[in-house]
Amino acid sequence: PSLVLMLKVNKENFYQHLPNIVNEIERCDFMAFDFEMTGLTAEDYRTGPLDTLQIRYERYKKDVSFCFPVQFGLSCFTFSEEEGEFHSASYSFDIFPTAFNQFNKQWFGCQASSLTYLSNNNFSFDDWIYKGISFMDLNTEEKMRKEVAYSRRELSRRPQKMVIPEKELSFASETEQQISDWIDEDESKVLKLPSTNSFRRRIIYQIIEEKFSDKVFARTPFSPWNNASVHLTRVASEQEKKDVKKKYEDEEENTMEEAIGFRRVVDHIVASKKPFVGHNCFLDFLHLYHRFIRPLPPTVAEYKAALNECFPVIIDTKHLSSHPLISCSVGYKTSLEELTNRIQETPFSKIPIKESDDQNTTLSFHNAGFDALVTAKVFIAFTDVLARDWRVKQTLINPGVVLFVNKIRLAFPGKSYMDLSPGGVDCLPKNENAFLVYRLTPADKTTDLIEYYKQKIGPNRITWVNENAAFVEFTDFYGEKRFPEEEIEGLEAPFQKYTALRYSAYVELSNQGLLNPDFSPKTLSNKRKRAEGQGNDDLFGQPLWKKSKTQVGSWPDLDFVPLARDT
Repeated sequence: PSLVLMLKVNKENFYQHLPNIVNEIERCDFMAFDFEMTGLTAEDYRTGPLDTLQIRYERYKKDVSFCFPVQFGLSCFTFSEEEGEFHSASYSFDIFPTAFNQFNKQWFGCQASSLTYLSNNNFSFDDWIYKGISFMDLNTEEKMRKEVAYSRRELSRRPQKMVIPEKELSFASETEQQISDWIDEDESKVLKLPSTNSFRRRIIYQIIEEKFSDKVFARTPFSPWNNASVHLTRVASEQEKKDVKKKYEDEEENTMEEAIGFRRVVDHIVASKKPFVGHNCFLDFLHLYHRFIRPLPPTVAEYKAALNECFPVIIDTKHLSSHPLISCSVGYKTSLEELTNRIQETPFSKIPIKESDDQNTTLSFHNAGFDALVTAKVFIAFTDVLARDWRVKQTLINPGVVLFVNKIRLAFPGKSYMDLSPGGVDCLPKNENAFLVYRLTPADKTTDLIEYYKQKIGPNRITWVNENAAFVEFTDFYGEKRFPEEEIEGLEAPFQKYTALRYSAYVELSNQGLLNPDFSPKTLSNKRKRAEGQGNDDLFGQPLWKKSKTQVGSWPDLDFVPLARDT
């Protein structure tokens, strides 16, 4: 169907429905999710087929920091053995961050085409801004709570009486007079003193303790800045003072909880450790981790480990569609909409699904909630084909699916994927016919490189990385995967003009951070070379083919090779 029922959640009904949402997360067998965003890229660039996964990850990190999630879709599926059908509960959350004092202030960018796309698919920007549920990541929450705890400690502590410095006597006198006038002449319940530094706030608290402790309750509302204001509340008794203190702390907790908002849903998803399903979800998981958990780590290896810790069972239906038993039925058209239409036909069976009673909004494709729901349906249909036993919920991750668990499809040529399993190996193009040529100058032109390597080896194409480096890919490699080692030794002629590095060595160096900005290999420090048993000579100071394997030691097989077959 093009329209389905689901619950649209915003800040007006979020806390009303949160207990039911948490209950669905805790009892379900698996969940599916999707995002809608203000854009996909931070700038206009083209990903190259010879990018390493680390380089691609660093580009996506910039995109994720620039673009912003505006809507999160979640669909929870629970199988009822008694009724022989799945029960689904699907939600569409509009999300928009709210600042708490100076915390959770966020900036973001957008693509005009993405905003047009959202508008054309009935996304309400008014609802997003005015009714969007706030959120913040764990790092921001930790900083916020640390500052709140500090301000409460400052409120509760009673430092030893100090001698007020002479230069501060005027300030102390004026403050005391201001408080006295407020108590005697002003009927207002609260007095907000001007913002000041921590030392002067200590003076204020000392004055209150000595002169007004039975008449006012003093507090410093949390602020991340050094300058903060002391607020005084008029009280008539010690019990009223305790009641006022508890009232302010409760209000502060509620305000913080509202700022955390939607992140609580993500917390429960992470805590559940249930199978989590997405479609073509590499970018979605980057947004999910960066915006709701912690900032993305520097390397893709660290990110994979962190993501797997949060979501130990991930299924990407885009990647699962490449299973031989499925790809023979769905073909090469694997967009979510195409797959949703295809699972209505043979050999896919109609899966009985009962929607939750609180689903009250009709939505369609390109709404995050709807896309999450159909992603879940595609997953169940695929599982049915692979197991023919979907009626037993334990078989959702059946032997036909398990080889595709924790593998996320990548936008590289072929059926490339990122393996999140501990010790898992990513499936990436080997590009054995490609080399990196570096230390190029503005005088080196594309036509010069093409002609040079055409004469030396054969037909090729050039892809520039920057002004100092380019990839050369040979389209006719004489049927060989590698140059024989005996042909590498002593072939110095090509290096007189260009210096080259095998693609596999380039990937290894890139992943270890051993490439300079101009893509030339870094020179190791003597300290690190000694640690690797290399002595004090410069490992990269001369072509590797001049060194023996014992000189290379435990370093990766860098494979500096000449790109010619001199005979």
